[in-house]
Amino acid sequence: MNPPPPRVRLAHLAREAARTCTERPCTQEFQLVEDGPFPSVEILALLTFSYGTGVFPVDRISHLARTDVLYLSLIGTTPPAPDTLRAFRRLERIAVASALGRFFALIASTCEEESQPAPALEEWRTVLKLAHPLPRCEATLGRLVRERVNQATWIDRMLLDY
Repeated sequence: MNPPPPRVRLAHLAREAARTCTERPCTQEFQLVEDGPFPSVEILALLTFSYGTGVFPVDRISHLARTDVLYLSLIGTTPPAPDTLRAFRRLERIAVASALGRFFALIASTCEEESQPAPALEEWRTVLKLAHPLPRCEATLGRLVRERVNQATWIDRMLLDY
């Protein structure tokens, strides 16, 4: 039996990364004005999957959480509004980076354990929007995580200024 496509597996890995990352969110639930409350681990899984697969604008993430079955599977309630995602990222930036680091580490170990052939690894790289092979060393992984979180923040700021 063939394993599920990378995007499906990545959604499962994002959920696992959000549950098992070393830096946990400050609160069990997150609420912004009239939006929520949402379990923090679900928002963390949603942002981890999004940033891990190269989707950075919170407006786009919020839209996908309403229309894409994989995004819907990560958030067990009504999808959060863009302002809620933005506020969560600001408050929980350390937890987001921790979950994203765990996400990439889980992917690397999964590919190693399964001894993936070159075409399968290339498919994972494509879905993750990686220019280089999956990072194996701590320093490279840390740089990738910082780049993804910073890119999400920068893109969001540019869109707000536009």
